[in-house]
Formats: sequence, C-alpha cells, structure tokens
Amino acid sequence: KEFNDLIFYKAKPGKLETVVTQFGVHLVEVTGIKAGKGEMGYQLGQLSETIAPSEETQNKILSEIQQILTNNPSIEAFKKAMAKNEDIQVEKSGPLKRNDFAIGQLVASSGSRDIVRWAFGADASVGNMSADVYSFQEQNAYYVNKYVVAGLTRVIPKGTPGVDDLRDDIAMEVRNKKKAQIIIEKLKGKDISAAAAAYSVAVDTAKGVAFSSTFVPGLGNEMKVVGTTMAMAEGKESAPIEGTSGVFVIKMLSKSTNPAAASMTIDQVRNEMKSAAQGPVASRFITELRKNVSISDERYNFY
Repeated sequence: KEFNDLIFYKAKPGKLETVVTQFGVHLVEVTGIKAGKGEMGYQLGQLSETIAPSEETQNKILSEIQQILTNNPSIEAFKKAMAKNEDIQVEKSGPLKRNDFAIGQLVASSGSRDIVRWAFGADASVGNMSADVYSFQEQNAYYVNKYVVAGLTRVIPKGTPGVDDLRDDIAMEVRNKKKAQIIIEKLKGKDISAAAAAYSVAVDTAKGVAFSSTFVPGLGNEMKVVGTTMAMAEGKESAPIEGTSGVFVIKMLSKSTNPAAASMTIDQVRNEMKSAAQGPVASRFITELRKNVSISDERYNFY
C-alpha cells in the first residue's frame, strides 16, 4: 500500500522518492504518467478455461462404441455401422513392426503400444476388429479426448514386400506424378501470368535464391526449381517444372553478375552434399552388420 500510494498519488515525474514497506526501503522514480488529467485507466485481461467432457460423458461415448463394436466385429461391418457418424474418423496406418510405439497420427503412448501388441498377438485376424477400445488422453489434461478401435487389414510376410503391400505408401506419389503430367500438358505455351490465371493462383517473388539454397521462401525444398533458375538468363521464363509440392513456372527477374556475391561454388556445394551423405554411414553400417547376425528381438513380449 505504501508503494502504491507513493507512485500513484504523491510522486512527481523525474524526482527520486523513497518509501518504506514491509519488504524494505525503496528508491523510486516515476518516469511518466499515463493519464495527465488523473483519469481512470483500464487494462484488459483474458482468462481461459478448458472445456472438458465430464466422466459421465466419456463413459457414455465409450459404452456406445463398445456396443457397436460387439455387434460389428469385422472391419467392413464396423465401417458401415459408423458411416453416418461424423465424429468417427477412419485412418489407415503404414506397415507396423512388433516393437513400434507410434501408429500413424496417434502419438506414441501406452494406447498405441497396446494396439501394436494386439496386432501381433494371437487374437488378431485379418479383416477383424480388436475386442478392446483404446483410449488416448488430452495432453496436459486429465480426460480422454479420443477412443480408438483397431482393425487388421493385412499381414506383410517377412522378406521383400510385394506391390500390394506397398500400394498405399506409393499411391499418393504416383497420383502426384500423374497430376503433374496433366498440369504440365495444359500449361504448355502459356506465360507465367496465363499459367497463374489458369489455376487462380497469385504470382509470387522469391528473393536471394542461390545455387546452394535448400529452401526457397514460399516454396520449400524445391531443388529442381533452384537448379533451373541458376541456368536461366534475366527476363526469361521457364517451361513448367514438376516439383515435389506442385508444378512451377518461373521467370528470372534479376541475376547477380558478381561472382563474389555467390555464397558457395559448385565444388563447395558438392563437398557439402558429400559430407551430409557421409554422416549417416556409421549408423547405417551398424544396421547392415545386424543383418548378418541372428538377433531375436522379443521386447514386444514385455513392453
């Protein structure tokens, strides 16, 4: 209170004042006053409160899912039963290994680990669902934010995987390549403005792109775009380029002719890429050595 009375009512700006409180003796200087006329000031504060479902609500949802799971033990039957429920999301994970702790978009947790253990257990069969419902808690909170039921779609035999085993992993990449081919064909003969108008996108400008650039602002990691740019003359436009995240048409607005301005030479870039490739060799070497010995990893039986 003594400190408050001084700085708000007694102290004058620019003058050193002393005040004694229960915490000691303070030397105070008021450097400025917010309201010169003594008007009331206001400060806005925001309070947030987590809206969490009650235990009754969580148990109700769990009970409903368990009932549906009991009546529809196969994957196809369960999908049909839940097709009209907008709160249900169907996700497909990539291939799993016995000792995995994470599954697709699910965080690594005891729930994810229990699903993996079920998938590799004697109770799992292709085409059927697990008998259990797995719960996942909201991080930094104490309630269940999702319930997960698991189904086993296929088992990949040990050895080299076949096309069907890898289809889900490579399907998106193949689709993107086909999309790129179609877009490139449609953009043939169009300048950069016409290409942008054809797909209702804005023409953007990237500055300071160098041969050593691994990341282009606004584009990301597009090495084909960078490589094409370095070979272009000022004022020239490129043909459509198939990148990793889209198809690009670029125009060279200006190009530095000062060699000293280049951050790295071709030899330096080559050496940097060589060093980056050599880095993981040690860890990969150990991995290859493991393939030549007989190791039985049975941690999945205990964890």
